[in-house]
Amino acid sequence: MKLHEIFARDINRDINPAVVVSAKDPKTIEAEIKEYVFTPEIIEKLFTIIDTVINKKSGKSGIWINGYYGSGKSHFIKFVHYLMNRDTSADAFEALEKGVNDNYDTTKPNTNDNITISNLRLLKKKITDAQCDDIMFNVEDETDDGSQERLTRIFLNMFNKFRGYNSNDIPLAILLEKTIDQKGKFGEFKKLIDSELGFNWETDSAQVASFQLESVLEIAKKVCPDLDIVSLHSKLSNPDSYKVGINAVLIPELKEYLKGKDKDYRLLFLVDEVSQYVGSNKEILLNFQNIIERISEDCNNQVWIACTAQQTLDEVSFGADGVQDVQDEFGKILGRFDTRISLQSNDASYITQRRVLDKNSVGISELNKIYSANKDYIENQFKISHDLYKGFKNEEEFIFGFPFVPYQFKLIAHVFEAFQQLKFVIKEVKDNERSVLGITHFTAKQHANSEVGGFIPFDGFYNQQFHTNLTNRGAKAIENGLELPYVKSNPFAARVVKVLFMISNLLENRRQTFPSTVDNLTVLLMDKLDQNKMQLQKEITDVLTKLIEGSIIREEKGSYFFFNEDEMDVQNIIKNQTIGLDDRLTAFDEFLRPLMKLQPKVAFGQNDFKLSYNIESKEFLRGGDINLIVLLTDRTPLTQKMLDVNTKDLVICINEWYNDSPTLRHDFELYCKTNKYLTNGAGGASGERAKTNENVKIRNKQLGEDISRVIERRFIESRFIAQNTILEPDQINGTTPSERVKNLIEHHLNNIYKYHNLSVGYASNQIELKNAAANTQTAFPHLTPAEQSVNDFITSNNNQITVTDLIKQYSDAPFGWRFEAVLDVAIQLVKKKKREFKYKSAPRYPIVDFINKAVSTAERMSCEIVTGEDIDQALLDEVVTTYKYIFNESIVSTSDGNEMFDTLTRLLSSKMNHIQPFEADYYGKYPFGGCFQKAIQQLTSWTTIRDPKKLFQDFRDSKELGKELFDTEKGIEDFINNNFRDYAILSSFCENNKENFKEFSTDDQAKAKVITDFLLLEDPRKDFRHAKRAFDELNQALKDLTAELKKEVKSLYSSIFDELEQEALKLKVSFSVFENRDVVLNSIDSINSISQLKNKKLSAADFKRAQLEKIIAAIPVPPGGGGPKSATYHITRGASTISNQAEMDAFLLKVKTDMQGLLNDNKTIILK
Repeated sequence: MKLHEIFARDINRDINPAVVVSAKDPKTIEAEIKEYVFTPEIIEKLFTIIDTVINKKSGKSGIWINGYYGSGKSHFIKFVHYLMNRDTSADAFEALEKGVNDNYDTTKPNTNDNITISNLRLLKKKITDAQCDDIMFNVEDETDDGSQERLTRIFLNMFNKFRGYNSNDIPLAILLEKTIDQKGKFGEFKKLIDSELGFNWETDSAQVASFQLESVLEIAKKVCPDLDIVSLHSKLSNPDSYKVGINAVLIPELKEYLKGKDKDYRLLFLVDEVSQYVGSNKEILLNFQNIIERISEDCNNQVWIACTAQQTLDEVSFGADGVQDVQDEFGKILGRFDTRISLQSNDASYITQRRVLDKNSVGISELNKIYSANKDYIENQFKISHDLYKGFKNEEEFIFGFPFVPYQFKLIAHVFEAFQQLKFVIKEVKDNERSVLGITHFTAKQHANSEVGGFIPFDGFYNQQFHTNLTNRGAKAIENGLELPYVKSNPFAARVVKVLFMISNLLENRRQTFPSTVDNLTVLLMDKLDQNKMQLQKEITDVLTKLIEGSIIREEKGSYFFFNEDEMDVQNIIKNQTIGLDDRLTAFDEFLRPLMKLQPKVAFGQNDFKLSYNIESKEFLRGGDINLIVLLTDRTPLTQKMLDVNTKDLVICINEWYNDSPTLRHDFELYCKTNKYLTNGAGGASGERAKTNENVKIRNKQLGEDISRVIERRFIESRFIAQNTILEPDQINGTTPSERVKNLIEHHLNNIYKYHNLSVGYASNQIELKNAAANTQTAFPHLTPAEQSVNDFITSNNNQITVTDLIKQYSDAPFGWRFEAVLDVAIQLVKKKKREFKYKSAPRYPIVDFINKAVSTAERMSCEIVTGEDIDQALLDEVVTTYKYIFNESIVSTSDGNEMFDTLTRLLSSKMNHIQPFEADYYGKYPFGGCFQKAIQQLTSWTTIRDPKKLFQDFRDSKELGKELFDTEKGIEDFINNNFRDYAILSSFCENNKENFKEFSTDDQAKAKVITDFLLLEDPRKDFRHAKRAFDELNQALKDLTAELKKEVKSLYSSIFDELEQEALKLKVSFSVFENRDVVLNSIDSINSISQLKNKKLSAADFKRAQLEKIIAAIPVPPGGGGPKSATYHITRGASTISNQAEMDAFLLKVKTDMQGLLNDNKTIILK
């Protein structure tokens, strides 16, 4: 049995996936009614629109139907048309009733209880009884050229066409045709046009009216004698003068038409693709708003407009040009559509299978037999690992979808979705019902003569129709694959190329669920129930390998992808890159080192060891204590290799599994070549090449990540060589490379530095070392194993060794100690009296100072560890008596020179610490401070002597000098504690009264000298009482002298103020214009300097004159008069002495003359 024999309808019939509203031939009508697929959603929305138009008596009469491209909007409104149209209503309602019976269950939740067969029949009766009409058109097919009221013109043209009038010339239709028609003469008129002018008015009216308007009007005059053809001629010959408007023409025409209709009559405009026409034109959208508004308000719900769009009404509003506020601009139009219908995504596979793959009874019977005999094969052979893509679940699905597999419909839709975004297909091909229906029907027709039993594999969809719908871009994307000689000569390879081309270009989110793997390719290429999957997989893999070799595709994480043309060029460039050994080893290091987490230093116990690191011949880290070598491609047997390496070398034998991994070596080689291309040849590219390079970079990064994962996974298989011994993988713990390398290095170091643990507990850094040096706690006398080892080594070196040699000995194998630990051990030997420190021949060097030197590499040759010198007991006893003599304090006697040295330096340092604050406070500030500086100098000279014997001798020999020096220091210290407050008062008194001393009597000046001489003494103790007595007497004399002078000055100024006040009263001037008496006198009271008081007295006359000038300046001025002026007159002017009567008379005459002149000038005279 052939496939075409099992379908319910002729598989070779025409099925137009894209319904056109203008296509109304009988065959199309029959197919569109009978093949319409009624889903529950479609049933509900058809019922809603018909019920609304027929039964709604008030409200807005606009219906908005939106759905995405290819969702069946045009078919939907066309079926509404079939339901409304009296010629097709019976068949359409019959199909709808069958759909309700078969597919609509009102017992299910969220269904419409009103959708019943009886209600459908009631609607049908109302439509028939009321003789309802509809006007259906695609608004884009009826575009009007008028710039104003564009939609109004289209609606009028469609309405005129519906009435039998001209559908292009509105004035001709309304002014001429309608007028003749209303008089019942339209038929006669058309016959006369035909007989007299030889034209068919139905088809040629526009042409006839344009070129023979006078003849047309004369014929019109014949059938309607009362016509004003002169006026008509003027209007028809100039149609632009005829103003078309909603209120002016459209609404009156509709209302006039409705006058002769039953109240239940409905006229439904079915307008397809409104949103496409409106686009982003605000003017058209607002015109549409006004049409809906006026029809809703003026036509009594008898005229309806139902329109389709690809967006919701809100989206159309948002897209309109010039719209700033949708709420303001489009709030009205949103309210014109009370009824809004959204056609959601119907299951394209369900629609397709119902329209294309419905089976007849023979087909169902045959498929029943096949399913029963092969149930397990059918349900399992085509299984995909993801629920989104389903195979056959049961017999019903098998019969419904055969010869296709259910997941193929969703997958081909996803292919179209991706190809549309990639611009591989023409714009009409989308992931929708229309496209899936079209490709499925075409594919089924191609296989119509195949035997029932086999399946159409997924490459069957890549057929002539699919290829024709490819854009040039899409065709070029697969062209290289199909044109490869191997593919051209191998039909199966061509099938693989086609399927891979489709699924490898799915969108990223789709590829996550359906990757282009060998397993998925296998399922998609199966066309038999008993197909050998393993064999098919092998054949597919062979093809894929050839395609990779031909640079047609690439493999990433098990998925395969096509290269585009430019990518293939780049792949060939990459393939021809030359890479050297250095490139490979450097690249491998970039993978391996991060996995091993290798650092230049390795912490082991107390120490850090430097690490050298090589990958075969290439050195990456050098100068290490141990050398880590990685073998990559070396093929030397390990038993030989372990004998060739140094004892300190540690070898990781990656080469053993790397050389046996052809895939890894191939991927690594490709990675290196790609890296070289990207580094050297990819810079500066532009356009398509730049994009290709970016993709290559991303893919190479992913390849690198894959390589890294393989290395990480297989590292655990590596063997090792340590100390010329082979270690098996299970001898080293750890699961990750970093853990294993860490444990490997620790194992290696443990064997090399076997005495390293002896240093545990000693300093591991400089802070701990310096803390150990500063620690004064008494150490236990016995030696630890570390201390014993160091002590023995010093002994073996003649009891004297430099720090450089000691650190060198103990930092190397088999010890490996930190230098801080070595020095800490030396500190303990010194503290336990086994050794002494010596720096630049200075013996008994203090521990802290010595360690500060020894931490510096440059100083270590000057730092020695030696055995101490014995000191005679007599000298030690002399130190005890000398200390008692100088400081009058006892010191414990001892026979241990080291102990005496420590005790003496500690006591002397304590003395120095005690005196230093006195030196800081008094030296350089007071003459007596010198004794503290001398004491500090002596103590410093003693405490800086490192040699105990030399210190003891110098201390003894300085006995008398020390006694005198420290007795003085102690005496001055007591003087400060008891008398410094008075000393400071004397010093301050002298400093503050230097000028006043000059005013004293001779006796008092002698007392002042006593004080000033006292303040210069280095030892002020014996003259302190004499100086203090002189201070008391002098201080009292100063007070008396100051008080007497202050009284005299205040008296003088008081008399001046008496005169000023009298003058002010006389001149009627306020006291406020001159200085305040109390303020001036109080300021004099505050002066304690004799010289300042004298100056105040001398400036009294100037003060008086200045205040008089202020008084004179403040004299009241009569209206119109000039201000008062003053003049100072020096009374001694012209004469210094007078010795007789004549001189006196002459002087007085001159004074009188001068003063009279000043008075004549209206000046007030101030005498001076």
